[in-house]
Amino acid sequence: MSDDGLIFSYLLDGQGGGKRYGWDDVRAWQPEDGVLWIHLDYSVSEAESWMRNESGLNAHISEILTSDETRPRFLKVDIGIVIILREINSNKGADLDDLISLRIYASGSLIISCRKRCLFSEVVIANLLDEHGGPKDSGGFLVSITEQIVDHMGGVISSLEDQAGEIAETVSKGQGIEIRGQLSDLRRTLIRLRRYLSPQREALGEAVTAQIDWISEKDTHRLREVSNDTVRYLEALDSARDLALVTHEELSQQLSEATGKRMYLLSIVAAIFLPLSFV
Repeated sequence: MSDDGLIFSYLLDGQGGGKRYGWDDVRAWQPEDGVLWIHLDYSVSEAESWMRNESGLNAHISEILTSDETRPRFLKVDIGIVIILREINSNKGADLDDLISLRIYASGSLIISCRKRCLFSEVVIANLLDEHGGPKDSGGFLVSITEQIVDHMGGVISSLEDQAGEIAETVSKGQGIEIRGQLSDLRRTLIRLRRYLSPQREALGEAVTAQIDWISEKDTHRLREVSNDTVRYLEALDSARDLALVTHEELSQQLSEATGKRMYLLSIVAAIFLPLSFV
């Protein structure tokens, strides 16, 4: 990626491939040329300036796409849509609950997406286009990007479920005192993921029922499956969170019982040695 804010841009060929575009190509593009996907780093001033002054988007849409703080949402605007999603951060050294915001404007001929940090989904879609196995139109792009985000989320939530199960088993065997910190970290991660991903389910559900004319019936069906997967993964997240809570309570009880035994032993020792000290 260059330092001008353009991460990459593709003119979709309608066959699953795409031609890479630079800024000059983007500025010369016309809707009759085909579907154009422009992917930007909105924190770079040139990209933000282009969106506000040259993209043709109205000020409200530009503000949504470049806002520092946002949450998952779906909005129908003019001839297009705006959808904001969050993706689990897979960058090296990142925390799982540090989610990255992806903002997308899409119409039948133009897709503008932007983010601040690198996304797993953007790399996958770009590679698919380079290999002629990517989306063929705007509707296909919307489905493909959401599929990648949700599938990646599912893999992470599955690993968190496994971690919660392993900790619960360890605690049930009375060996969990040394993993209190690990359990606390897991609970915090599950709670934060639930809070941030719950609005995403609503946004995807609204996208399914929006009746967008440039999204085919097949892609609508695929988008519905993505929405259903999101619901399923959130249910799994709730299950892991509840298991972590029960495990925390069991561990607290074990610690309380261990403390009680120590206090009982100290009481016996005191009862033995106190008369001797008195004498």
